[in-house]
Amino acid sequence: MEHILLECEKSAAITTIWQLTEELWHLRDPTWPPIKFGTIMGSQAIELRNNNNKKSEGKMRLFQILTTEAAHLIWKLQCERVIKLEGREDLFHSTTEIHNRWVTIINTRLKHDRILADPVRYDLVLKTWSGVLMNEHDLPNDWIRQTGVLVGIAPQRPPGRNR
Repeated sequence: MEHILLECEKSAAITTIWQLTEELWHLRDPTWPPIKFGTIMGSQAIELRNNNNKKSEGKMRLFQILTTEAAHLIWKLQCERVIKLEGREDLFHSTTEIHNRWVTIINTRLKHDRILADPVRYDLVLKTWSGVLMNEHDLPNDWIRQTGVLVGIAPQRPPGRNR
């Protein structure tokens, strides 16, 4: 499993997904821990603290979401590459496709958080996604109830004519 999530040299997914995950995290916090197998498997138990040395629930939850979603996507892409595509290198996922699938998954997770937010969880959802939203300074205070809220990394367009 460690090989699939972190080491497989044939997979563009590993490098692309962890770079995107780190890039989104850096919108919120300058320190990103080195991703190791233990970090991924233990992400639900990691405690992150703010500048006042207090537990930061939103930061911890964002880290948990990002690491588990990244690992799950890498796993899915590796399974597709080996099983569905039968290891044919000419059919491997492009970095643009990997990038866009990651953006879609993170935006879907944000959408689910927004939809499922009730008065009890409302503040936690705000704390979780604060700092990583696209054009966050232009969003209304009640952005959780708005449609079209996206994370701060945009999808890529494939190269070609008129693109």
